[in-house]
Amino acid sequence: MTKKLITLRGKIDTIDQVIIRALAKRQSVAHAIAEEKQKVHLPVRDRAREQELQLIRRELACAYGIDVAWLDKIYKLILTQSKKIQKR
Repeated sequence: MTKKLITLRGKIDTIDQVIIRALAKRQSVAHAIAEEKQKVHLPVRDRAREQELQLIRRELACAYGIDVAWLDKIYKLILTQSKKIQKR
């Protein structure tokens, strides 16, 4: 293995840690949202918000050269987890 490959893999590892920390923070916020929705008797699902966010994320994906379909799949998983948290 080359020194450059080791360095690049180290960068990926660091990025993965950032992603995981961000997902943990997101999950914590999802819990707080669930509590707030329960207090004011709002449903877990907000289709208008989901659609709005999907458009914004697609624009960002395009701006950063990320495959939109791939990003849609990732966020579908993230939203599914958020809704699970909010249903508890």
